[in-house]
Amino acid sequence: STHCRRPATALTNGRSHMAMAKDPVCGMDVDESSAPATSDYEGRTYYFCAAGCKREFDSDPQKYATAEA
Repeated sequence: STHCRRPATALTNGRSHMAMAKDPVCGMDVDESSAPATSDYEGRTYYFCAAGCKREFDSDPQKYATAEA
């Protein structure tokens, strides 16, 4: 999708100190400490690779929150 501009990066075992989350819109792994965008929905924080994914999530959060559960 065109709103994700960051290259996908592979997780390595040597980086276990980084908290990673999955962008619920595009599925990319996102470092929680440096995520470009976040949203809170129903008491949970969601992390996004780019502002475009956050906008998509915010337009219909139930669609993406339930898909991940």
